Amino acid sequence: MRAQHGLTVVEVLIAIVVLAIGVIAAAQLQASSLLFSSQAEAIKQVTRVAEAELQWRRQTALDLGSTDCQSFVPPGFTECRVEILPCVMTAGSSAFTCSDRAISPVAYQITVQVTGRHQQSFSLRSIHTGIYVTGATGELGGSWQFPTPEEETGGAPVLP
Repeated sequence: MRAQHGLTVVEVLIAIVVLAIGVIAAAQLQASSLLFSSQAEAIKQVTRVAEAELQWRRQTALDLGSTDCQSFVPPGFTECRVEILPCVMTAGSSAFTCSDRAISPVAYQITVQVTGRHQQSFSLRSIHTGIYVTGATGELGGSWQFPTPEEETGGAPVLP
């Protein structure tokens, strides 16, 4: 019997097929990686725009209702809207109630809706008090009034 040197044609074809499958899988992995990376970048951009607008609104006078964004919006963004609603904390509740019917608000709900270049939509909502509001309450449809000194102290005299 003679010693065999080299590879047969069948072995070479099998090796080429296995190598081709590996190369195709690596190419598909790279393509999906690029796709997900670009989607993440687009989401990051709309998130940054929404956060910047929210911070802008927190530092300026609040205009109630729905308006366009006032901070920088990159070219190509299809929508950037802001909605600001007054909020009250009704007696006996530990949560804010936000409505355009709120009177004497103690906080404001700021909602920023941004749609980016690739139609990625992002909505950011925050409650902005601007002040420390512990103990303050309001009502829907009613007006809030400061307590009188007698109500605050229960009728007891205030000593220095």
